[in-house]
Amino acid sequence: MTSHDHPAQSTEPSGEQPAPPQQPVPLADLVAATSGDEPALTWRGGGERVELGWATLRNWAEKVAGWLRDDVEREPGDVLAVDVGDHWVGVAAILGAWRARLAVRLGPPEPGEAAVVAQGREEGCAADPEALLVVGPGGFGLPAGTLADGEPFNQVITVMPDESQAPRPSEGDVALLTPQGSVTQAAVSRAAHVAAVAAGTRQGLRLASVVPTDSVDGLVTGPLAAWASHGPAVLLSDGLTDDTLGQATAEHARLLVARPEQAEALQPAAAAGAGADGQHVQVVALVCTVEDGLVRVRPA
Repeated sequence: MTSHDHPAQSTEPSGEQPAPPQQPVPLADLVAATSGDEPALTWRGGGERVELGWATLRNWAEKVAGWLRDDVEREPGDVLAVDVGDHWVGVAAILGAWRARLAVRLGPPEPGEAAVVAQGREEGCAADPEALLVVGPGGFGLPAGTLADGEPFNQVITVMPDESQAPRPSEGDVALLTPQGSVTQAAVSRAAHVAAVAAGTRQGLRLASVVPTDSVDGLVTGPLAAWASHGPAVLLSDGLTDDTLGQATAEHARLLVARPEQAEALQPAAAAGAGADGQHVQVVALVCTVEDGLVRVRPA
């Protein structure tokens, strides 16, 4: 599952690929709709590279959902705070919360909420101490007895059943709690569909993103947009570096989603074809805002 900076082998079919589905894919089906364990999510950060297949990512989501529902007895409509930064574990935890029909708060928990937080953020946080998981470097690496508060994410989640007993989510369930208000699963799935179309994705093609997934825009225009097109997502969590385009093309991504200011910084190198082996990657700038219970996405 984990490797270190080795170029991925392309799994994309040759020839022109079909456009995204004409209708939004419900959040409950974004990962479940694709069978097998071809790559679904590749995360690069801090010199590490982690790749999860569709079945593996789905398995993580089911385990998180089982923990929320059975171990810490959270009910539909409760909240899971995810405060791990731009990390693949955060994405898996979010999918698990939605599978269990919980709303997600991106950031520190409010009093009594269940939470998944990065190591160093657990001490003194407001989460329910009985429902606090702590993520170590790279997602793992936290032996028992090393935490003052909470339990190690890896030790708790990996032993959960591979299938949760949570009922199927409803599109009316609240998916995200934001400073601008709550957003339903249906609204998030529509936004992911719009982002996929705006980015020009095709089914099965890899979509890379430099927008952090601990934000609404990073989540919607990155992995959710890729999965709305039944394609794999590549998350480049080191921000803009001299090797951003090289990392994108090394992962065989042909589209790179960015915020407008990021896209402006990347355009000269992209125009010069400064990807790996001179391969071209198209940089797409998208703007994403939350207004009146909707997530609105448009090209910059």
